[in-house]
Amino acid sequence: MSYLDLAKQALARRLAESASEATPVAEPVNPDAPDEIDEFTKEARPAPTAALRAAYRRWFELTVAEADGQRIPPAEAKALHQEIVRLTDDAGPLWADAVFAAELRRFRWETARCGLCGGLGHDRDEGGPHAR
Repeated sequence: MSYLDLAKQALARRLAESASEATPVAEPVNPDAPDEIDEFTKEARPAPTAALRAAYRRWFELTVAEADGQRIPPAEAKALHQEIVRLTDDAGPLWADAVFAAELRRFRWETARCGLCGGLGHDRDEGGPHAR
């Protein structure tokens, strides 16, 4: 069972539980929505899933760059981390975990590099250092 399946099941359970309660609940984040309008600023912004995917991708790119010897400004890393935390809050932790796993697989497939350590030529399926 994939992370995405687990996230969908958890979301369905949560919705079923909230439907039976008398108190109103906020609508869940629609991961397929192309854009959302921020009601306070009236500006279009990327849906949490797309923005989270891009932030994770950038984090993996910085990890690889640092592994290759490039110096990453601490302020950039800190700002990106804060953005990931904010987007995780917006999307929900289960969904964010599913997006993380999917983007990590995509990054490894496209670059043959590990987004966690920047290493080359290891993968979870092969029993690499990040196998679980």
